[in-house]
Amino acid sequence: KLKEKEKEEKEKEEERQQQQEVKPETQSTVDLNNTNINLDKKAIAEATSAFITLMDAIKLNYDSKDTLHPLFADVLTKSGKISNDFENRSKLVSWLIKINKMNISDSLEESELKEILWDVDSAYNGFFNQL
Repeated sequence: KLKEKEKEEKEKEEERQQQQEVKPETQSTVDLNNTNINLDKKAIAEATSAFITLMDAIKLNYDSKDTLHPLFADVLTKSGKISNDFENRSKLVSWLIKINKMNISDSLEESELKEILWDVDSAYNGFFNQL
């Protein structure tokens, strides 16, 4: 009886250890046309959120360096965790460089904001389509 009980406890302990070792996969990497795309669900959600936040800020007429630069940097950082090679990403980089060169007191023109919104939306579509 005692040996059977010890055996059962040992089996239960082994089962607990196995359950702790098994973790659901939240990340995978896919190589499509030599483009390494990280499919981490959390990173995708964060990148999508960053794109939406930037587009909303532009629609709300955020037009200064101190408001747009952190949002552009956030989009590029978070989308970069997934892929650095999606359609129209270079437009985001170009805008970030332009905004970075602005004086803190400078503002973008309304026509520039429309162009930025178009480019950000195009980059978001390129990012999304690559997933």
